[in-house]
Amino acid sequence: VAEARNLVIDAVFGGMWIAAVGFSLVPSALIVSTLAVDRISVGGWRLLRRCLLFMALAMALVSALCGFPLALQSSMTVVLWSLPLILLYPIATSTASFQLARRVRKQNRQLERLNRIDLLTGLRNRRHLEEVAGAELARHLRARRPAVLLLIDIDGFKQVNDRHGHLAGDGVLRCVAKALRTSIREIDTAARYGGDEFAVLLTETDRRAAMLVAERIRTTFLDMRSEAVAALGCTLSIGLAEADRSLTSTDDWVRRADASMYQAKGSGGNRVETAVATG
Repeated sequence: VAEARNLVIDAVFGGMWIAAVGFSLVPSALIVSTLAVDRISVGGWRLLRRCLLFMALAMALVSALCGFPLALQSSMTVVLWSLPLILLYPIATSTASFQLARRVRKQNRQLERLNRIDLLTGLRNRRHLEEVAGAELARHLRARRPAVLLLIDIDGFKQVNDRHGHLAGDGVLRCVAKALRTSIREIDTAARYGGDEFAVLLTETDRRAAMLVAERIRTTFLDMRSEAVAALGCTLSIGLAEADRSLTSTDDWVRRADASMYQAKGSGGNRVETAVATG
């Protein structure tokens, strides 16, 4: 609001200068065009209309006080003095606009990246995982390329939060994330799916190879646990679901992997279970 007010005041002074030089064509056109560029850049046509109104009022007032002088023709000296601003100001304004647009694009990319990352663990979030899983399922249905979805749940995590607080729980979550990053390839996707659940999408991987990866994740977590985390007694239950032609959506794929995960938890936890492919 303060900046808009300042731009209006600046337009008033511009109108006063135009009247003071007797509406000399070159300086007047230069003042109007320069001020218009600023106003459109900051506030669009709405701000420009407002500023032009106050500029016109200032011109009328000053012109009346000075006896309505008119000196429309511009001397060569005035033209020469106006040339630097005529040439340099558009270049400077365009450069500033380009730099601003580039910075905005960079910030938008950073925001998009942050929107897809879980800040606590540094892994991808659920939104990103579901988009990647949807694309991978479509690729499987189109080209029969293998892919496996893993859902991972932390056994005993609720008790950790209840007894030791959320800081202890956060330490366990970070430990799981570290185990996931250590155990998968760059082409795979690991994500925090929500709460104490994690998901891993393994591309170009069949069910047998995925079982080995899931087992590696489970044991890596056990080996990488700090003494504090190990004392909490947390383990991992992992469920697998291989992509097949019976799946009609990402939700179906997730539900199948989720059922396998709960089967692992129901069998005592700290184990890997897999869903049998049906198509």
